[in-house]
Amino acid sequence: MFEFGIKNVRKSVKVRGVTFDALKEDESILNNFPIYCLHIFIPGPMVVDETGTDKITSPENVYFIIKQITVASLIKAPFIEQFVKCGSLQAFSYKSKIRQEDFIALLPTGKLILYLNQNIAQSLLIKREPCRRLKKSNKRQRLDFQRNICPQSIRSYFENEGYDSLTCEPQHTCNVKRDASMPDIDTKNFDSSQVDILMEWMGIHICGISLESDNSDNFLLHCPEQIDNLGSVGRKPLKINIYEGFFDIFQVRILLEESKKLLEKHSDIPFIAISITGYFESFTFRKELKFSAEDKVTTLLITPELKCWVINLSF
Repeated sequence: MFEFGIKNVRKSVKVRGVTFDALKEDESILNNFPIYCLHIFIPGPMVVDETGTDKITSPENVYFIIKQITVASLIKAPFIEQFVKCGSLQAFSYKSKIRQEDFIALLPTGKLILYLNQNIAQSLLIKREPCRRLKKSNKRQRLDFQRNICPQSIRSYFENEGYDSLTCEPQHTCNVKRDASMPDIDTKNFDSSQVDILMEWMGIHICGISLESDNSDNFLLHCPEQIDNLGSVGRKPLKINIYEGFFDIFQVRILLEESKKLLEKHSDIPFIAISITGYFESFTFRKELKFSAEDKVTTLLITPELKCWVINLSF
């Protein structure tokens, strides 16, 4: 027998309306954290004329896990000159506990950030300074990626230094539902009161949960009011493209352009929703390069009029 302590976790919801063009250029929205997963929900017609998948899963977007790397290897002059100063690399310590010390991040702005305890800092002959809390917000630095760098050169560098590496490729999954329930939301007057309905609808379809009682394996037990909100506006075909990998602002912009083309071509698409999920234990740009274990999830809701709603949840 198991005992569970159950607590209702309340989150603050931030909903902001922006134009499509402003959203594409807003790095404070699209570049908050290293991205692990992208979901794009396309309700309406069974569209097949998509071009974004090939770009997102292209060989240019491979990424690497370098095993058992040392801090000393990251402060060597050749590594800093080749990959850090030019702003051609983004990385963070994978599966590390960010609430502990000894956390490392390479930012796309060309900065190398080291959070080290006193003993390790002294062994590396690095002067350790306390983390200063910034009282004033600094002007955001623009990304300065050098896109012509070959990703394989990063792996080759570490392999020549004697480290084992694992090459990872972006993965794409497509889920098609020919008769899916639609959420009861008003895309023209969207606000925080409708966030729960939209987020629950997206979560149900991501997890493959059914609202139909005859599907006993995946049936989700809900109160009648919740089921009504999730399916009271009828049913439509639904296509969900899922991308997993190590992404950044460039891949999100590809999905935004894809959404714009689809909405302009297909008048019967009621909206397109994009979910951006970051690596849990990674840095967060919007907090002056602080590291946080907060939810790293941003949802974009795009209407046929190209009005965009940005949804952020936080504890």
